[in-house]
Amino acid sequence: MHESSLVETLLRQVDAIAAEHHATQVTQVRIEVGLLSGVEPILMSEAFERLKLGTMCREAVLAIEDIGLTCRCQSCQTNYTTAELSFVCPHCGSSRVTITRGDGVELVDVTLQAEDILSRRASELRS
Repeated sequence: MHESSLVETLLRQVDAIAAEHHATQVTQVRIEVGLLSGVEPILMSEAFERLKLGTMCREAVLAIEDIGLTCRCQSCQTNYTTAELSFVCPHCGSSRVTITRGDGVELVDVTLQAEDILSRRASELRS
């Protein structure tokens, strides 16, 4: 399953971010899934729920935003966004279109919960 390997990579990336910021837990992971990514959001969500156990994301919620395609017309130099698999510029009708966004999966945001370092240090000093 393609989504499982993507989630495994995502979890490693998020765990590294959490460790870098001395987080105790990840509460939310937000991703964008492009129309041409080849990823089914429901399968991505199911894989996340199954694979997050044993990681910093064990209590996290996965928020998935479906994004359309952002394209640039090479004829009229117009940028446009579409939710359809249409490769014709809506402004000039040209088929000389380049996809600039919407063909992948992107980690957008990670919400972390960190231990209160001041409280921990105060309790260490009392010991």
